[in-house]
Amino acid sequence: MNIDRMNASNISVFYKKTQNESITSKPVNTVAKDNITLSEGGKIFNHALKAVREGMDVRDAKVNLISKQIRNGEYKVNSDDIASKMISSSYFSK
Repeated sequence: MNIDRMNASNISVFYKKTQNESITSKPVNTVAKDNITLSEGGKIFNHALKAVREGMDVRDAKVNLISKQIRNGEYKVNSDDIASKMISSSYFSK
């Protein structure tokens, strides 16, 4: 590859010109903003999670009562109730 003096001087002038332009050009101020979009399932989940968080203290009295009964050895498990609930919620009963 041959570069004669004429082309070499033109290249240096072009380089200096573009170098000066890049220095004097104003920076572009762009602010990127995050965007969140929930799917329909996500919206349903978010709504359910909010309902659970708001209703957490509703059953505190029942939990405390059962905990106290267990500690005192007074809690009785009704096996018939448990068995009927297991069967009613099983796949075969549907």
